[in-house]
Amino acid sequence: MSDTSHLPLHGIRVVEMSTMITASFAAMILAEQGADVVKIEPQGMGDPMRFIGSQKSGLSALFHNCNRGKQSIALDLKDQGDLSVARKLCERADVVVSNYRPSVMARLGLSYEALKAVNPKLVFARITGFGTNGPQALLPAYDHVMQAQLGMTAAQGEAQGGAPVHIQHAICDKATALMAAQAVSSALFARERLGPNQGQGSRIDLSMIDAGMHFFFPDGLMQHTLLADDAIHLDPLTATYAVMAAQDGYFVIAGIGDVQAKAVFNLIGQPQLIYDPRFATPRARLMNIGAMIAEMTAQPVDKPIADVLAYMEAHDVPCCECLSPEQAMTHPQIQANRTVATVTHPYLGEIFSVRPAARFNNKDGISHAPSPQLNENSAAILKALES
Repeated sequence: MSDTSHLPLHGIRVVEMSTMITASFAAMILAEQGADVVKIEPQGMGDPMRFIGSQKSGLSALFHNCNRGKQSIALDLKDQGDLSVARKLCERADVVVSNYRPSVMARLGLSYEALKAVNPKLVFARITGFGTNGPQALLPAYDHVMQAQLGMTAAQGEAQGGAPVHIQHAICDKATALMAAQAVSSALFARERLGPNQGQGSRIDLSMIDAGMHFFFPDGLMQHTLLADDAIHLDPLTATYAVMAAQDGYFVIAGIGDVQAKAVFNLIGQPQLIYDPRFATPRARLMNIGAMIAEMTAQPVDKPIADVLAYMEAHDVPCCECLSPEQAMTHPQIQANRTVATVTHPYLGEIFSVRPAARFNNKDGISHAPSPQLNENSAAILKALES
């Protein structure tokens, strides 16, 4: 096992009872920050993520990317002996993270109320799809369903001038996971600090639909925030998300400052635009960003990408080539940050692996830890329960 003594969650015991991304990714973030995470999986196939997408030796890349650094035990929760093991694990934990429906956890005797009676210090994170009340409370939830219901697919399609389009990654799942991990850390902090509730745990309720709306709202719904009749509705932030064409590829830029805007207008062969009242000041450019982007993208830039990037860098204009995923993972800046490494996994062989984004005292969290095979750690987990 990796040394976690330098990490903030060193010594924190987490039990994860879940399938798919939300709770798995949340618990993995806790593991990266030093927590000891035991993942309870169903017997048989285990977490269905193990069989989604690219895979080898009974592990998928998706499962690995959401379950690094954990221990796995497979339990049949319909069996009283296995259920007793799950209950003991939860009763001894600092944190339980689950995305099973609340009625399921209650029926198993693993609700927060039942576990709190034995372990008052427990932090219990209950992740649901739609919440615990309302007309959809009992319905199953998946990321693409959330994207559609939250207006994300419509917004993406509108931006592309057509029918609704999904964002091509599990944005609601991962946003929920990030918020769950942060909420668990807050609850642990509250448990430990001085005060009348010192030493007491808490139950965290978090739904995908609420987390998705919270994540989408600041910029995605900025055009729908102001309800006053005299509010001025201008082009949204996403109007700046224009892709420009060069001779041998595509690039994006952000040139709002005076020096930057002049450089951009010179690049497109329209230097006179800096005197256009719509674009003469930073405020004017922001107020008319849609028109500015239309001018910038009207014609391809008759230069190779390398020349465009060099020119923009010389004028301090934020600019980047549109890279493929493979190019992104091997970019010199990613290499300098040691963000992605090539490592050898005991079951998957050679893989690309990403380190945790947060560093503590200039030290990484748990980086490049392997993900477990189903039930791989059961013997060690059961032995620890005997002590």
